[in-house]
This record gives sequence, structure tokens and C-alpha cells, in this order.
Amino acid sequence: MEWTKGHINYNKGMDAVKKLRAHGIKVRGHNMFWDDPNHIPEWLKGMSSSQALQLMHKRVNDMVSHSKGTLEHWDVNNENLHAHPFEDLTHDPHITQKMFDWIHALEPNNKLFLNEYNVITSSYSTTPFKSLGKRYKDSGVPISGMGIQGHFGSSNINLDVLKYRLDKVAEAGLPIWITELTFKDPNENNKATALDNVMTMFFSHPAIDGVLLWGFWENAIYDKQLSLATGSNVTPNAAGRKWIELFHQRFRTNESHNFHGSNHRVDTRVFYGEHQLILKQNGKTIHTENVSFTQARTATIHLQGTGQNIHVSNVAFG
Repeated sequence: MEWTKGHINYNKGMDAVKKLRAHGIKVRGHNMFWDDPNHIPEWLKGMSSSQALQLMHKRVNDMVSHSKGTLEHWDVNNENLHAHPFEDLTHDPHITQKMFDWIHALEPNNKLFLNEYNVITSSYSTTPFKSLGKRYKDSGVPISGMGIQGHFGSSNINLDVLKYRLDKVAEAGLPIWITELTFKDPNENNKATALDNVMTMFFSHPAIDGVLLWGFWENAIYDKQLSLATGSNVTPNAAGRKWIELFHQRFRTNESHNFHGSNHRVDTRVFYGEHQLILKQNGKTIHTENVSFTQARTATIHLQGTGQNIHVSNVAFG
């Protein structure tokens, strides 16, 4: 944040982005603007509409010049259902749509999102959020998805109601990301059960493309009752162990098949997403192929050679 005009440190954030990407971790941008009067610098509030617009353009240009090519998404104007300070500043009820246009013009491959709370944890914003997303999509705003915060105040969650709200937002016809997932419960076992149930719902819902935790370690989160890991060694609690189980076991496809001779066929089911196909001969890897599944596909592997000199000549996907 630029709390003092003209004084903003991009290095801290961009250094973190670079380190994450160096470990193969994709990063979202949160957020370009925040439509909350409590999160707008005081020096901006007294500006004329033309001055505010000029500085808002500068914000976008400067931010994208530092982050271009490093972020997968941007939350464009955070939580804009609940307040309208930028609309008031610019005297423009369509300023959020224009924010989308500005960012898209500078970085067209970046996916741009609305991001909102009280969408699935209560009914307060469910229908208004769906309607806003649909209106943006139908109006040609370059919106790529709906960011839904998921700050659950307890582990007592009605899954039927949760599914209804997800289905309602999905009517906008846009992909959904759960952008800020937390479960508040002092009992780690109750939290683990809630996480299991809710994540299974998210993972199986056809409109949901991704889920992000809003912190996980008790020493780096705003409320320790939300934590999935504790202590100086970042030791997973019951909920943290459940998260690891889901993401490294249950929600992944790990299969091995043995075959001998030619024209061997394997029919199997895998999760959508990115996979690695590894071919081994007598325990030694002779070929590795990365493949992404978004629909049913057939892989045909062509081998050449004899004895211990087998190699893969071609892998074709259909």
C-alpha cells in the first residue's frame, strides 16, 4: 500500500513472488484496488475526480510494470459490493469495469477477478455477486472468474446450503476460485472434519477451478484458531494433516501398471489437471512426459529397440 504519496516499496512483494515462482508456486495478485474507505490512503481522499483518475492509472501502470508476467490472476477491485469510494472519488459508477479494461490492456494474458465475502458463508452477497459477475461478462468486461472468500466462522457447516450458494454463483457462467479459505475452531479435530467435507465439495464442483488458504501457520495468521500448523517447526495439527492427505493423496492420481510385450492397453480414470507420465524398464526411468487433462484422452506410446535398449520414439495424445 502507498500510505504516503510517492513512497511505495515494490521490492518486498516482488522478492516474495520471485522466491515462490522459483519453487514452482504460482501466485495471484491481491489486490489492485480495494473498494473500502478504510483501505484507501488518506491523501487520495481529498483529490478531485481528474486527479484521482490520473493516480489510479499510475497505480495500474506502475504495478503492472513491476509484476508483468509473474502473476496468474489479479483481484481487480476487492469487495466492491459493500462500498463505493472509488465510484465516489471519480463520480463514475462504472469505474470498476474500467479498472478491468486498464489492466487487461497492459497484460491481456492475466486473468482478472472480482473478489467478495459473505457469498458462501452467508446469503448476504450470494445473489448480488452472481448478478454482478453475469452483468460484467454479458457487457464484455474482460473478467475471467469469480473470487469467493471462504472465512467460515465455525466447523458447523451445512453442505446443502454451501452447494446451493456455489451453484447460484456458477449461474454467472464464470469459473470460480475460492480465494481466502479459513475455518475458525479451537478444536483441531472438528476443523479437520469441516475441512475434509468442504474441500471435497469444492474439489468436486464443476465450476471451481482453484482453492487458496488464507494463511495456515499460527505465527503468521490473524487468529490462531484458524491455523493448520503450530510451533516453530510449523508442525501440522489434525486439520493440517487432513489438508496434506487431501492434496497429496486423495486428490491426486498415483497409479502404476506393469505390461509385457506389444499392443498393451491400460484404461484408467485420472483427475483433471497436470500429470506426469513416467515409463520405466526394470526400475529405470526411460521416459518422462508431462500432460494436462481437461477431458478424456488417449495416450499412445511407441517403443523401439530390444532387450535392455528400449527407448520411447514417440508419445501421441488423442
